Amino acid sequence: MLSSDPTGSGLDGAHQVVVSGTAVCPGELVTSPSGHEAYWSMLFDRQPDNRRYVDLAARWLMDWYYLRLLITVTPTGVTTRPPLSARPPTGPSPQTRGSPCPRRHPRALHHRRPRRPGRFRSSLAHADSGPGHARGIPGGTAGDGDVVAGLASLLVHRHDDRLAGLYKAPVRGELRRSGDDGWLLVPHRVIEPSGDGGARTLRIARRATNTYLRKRNLDRPKVDWPALKALATTPATRAGKS
Repeated sequence: MLSSDPTGSGLDGAHQVVVSGTAVCPGELVTSPSGHEAYWSMLFDRQPDNRRYVDLAARWLMDWYYLRLLITVTPTGVTTRPPLSARPPTGPSPQTRGSPCPRRHPRALHHRRPRRPGRFRSSLAHADSGPGHARGIPGGTAGDGDVVAGLASLLVHRHDDRLAGLYKAPVRGELRRSGDDGWLLVPHRVIEPSGDGGARTLRIARRATNTYLRKRNLDRPKVDWPALKALATTPATRAGKS
């Protein structure tokens, strides 16, 4: 797990933190905040727009958001890296394109030649030689020491200080050396990009949820809306504040 961007945390110039470990994920869908109240309280506090999703009018559209798979990570190591500069370096864009972006996803590789520098951040994860992560910004890449050739994925994303205005586009491909000090990501697949709250995003999310349930012959579980609503409307002591 790589925590590399302090946006929304209130911290200035925070170091990156990499947590290595083993993840366990039972197949049981969790639909209640019971036992995990601290997590949901923190989420409602840091992402205020999330509170409206538990209102009666939004529940039918947003129930997929509250069907969760609980992932527990047992850490085996924690390392830190220098803060990632918010200002992209000058010079040519990195060679991460490999091949033209598919026409149906024209925005998926905006880290390549951004119209507005700094609008997107990107995170590179590689699968060969063990999992690893490196963080980049438009116009440059950070953490090259952790990058190795092989299968890799690139996540291009953005959000504001309230964790809203989210846009993300994962790209899967093969990472290759390019020249003496560069890297070239050859895309194999651009996964369906998603944005924040639009009708298209809702359709994608509901379709993915329906497919997940159907493949496993699962009935649609009921969300514990009263418990979530109570946490969403509880005063601000919920996020560890005094």
